[in-house]
Amino acid sequence: MVNMAKIAWAFDLSPGAEAVDVGIETAYTDGFLIAPKKFPISFTPRSSRHRDVIEEEFEAIQPFFERYVD
Repeated sequence: MVNMAKIAWAFDLSPGAEAVDVGIETAYTDGFLIAPKKFPISFTPRSSRHRDVIEEEFEAIQPFFERYVD
């Protein structure tokens, strides 16, 4: 829930160029784990300030992820 709230804070979400399949029979994968199939979506930062915060936070977390890079 927190991740979804952060995405909603940071980005305007809009449908992509293609139509989204919403059919119950066709929009989901088959098998043991059922999940929605990929669908077109556009993530656009809400403002230049939002973009700056996203970039600042991305740079701040890089030292944490460096330990996982070969």
